[in-house]
Amino acid sequence: VNDVVIATPTFSDPSDLKKWTLVIKDKDDKIIRTFEGTSEAPKSLTWKGTNNNATIARDGEYKFQFNAVYNNGDTPSSSEHKLTLDTTPPDVSYDFKPKLFSPDNDGENDVLFINLAIGDINGIESWKMNIFDPDNHLFKSFSGKGTPANQFTWDGLSDKGELVESAQDYNVKVTTSDIYGNK
Repeated sequence: VNDVVIATPTFSDPSDLKKWTLVIKDKDDKIIRTFEGTSEAPKSLTWKGTNNNATIARDGEYKFQFNAVYNNGDTPSSSEHKLTLDTTPPDVSYDFKPKLFSPDNDGENDVLFINLAIGDINGIESWKMNIFDPDNHLFKSFSGKGTPANQFTWDGLSDKGELVESAQDYNVKVTTSDIYGNK
């Protein structure tokens, strides 16, 4: 999802073009990538998130600016266009209390507290926490949009109302996606 940026420069008069450059700068105005050419105006330019050394640029805010030099000495520049580079998936961590869960209505360890921490500097689009039975079939699912609550309680019932099996292990899988599609 959104793995490349395509810049499409336009010229009022491309016939007298001597040289052009597309400069990409980081938040500190340091040039991290330059595209350049002579005479013929490019139809489009594709940036794959790499710097001039062909390594992936750091996540963060970047600015694009197109510059032209004409044979008559004119040197127009475009306004800066900003974009965010985000190649990192959200951070996910979770734990459970109590470690031994037994929802048998005896007043001890009947509810499982699931502490879930999901974060991303640019925001969470969606998340899902699936609990699988001992045969690896989906048993219970929690999901939502945006950043989830920090704690969930589970009474041991499946989405169909079935109770967990005694003395069995249930696996948990948490998946999340940030607003830029990193999972």
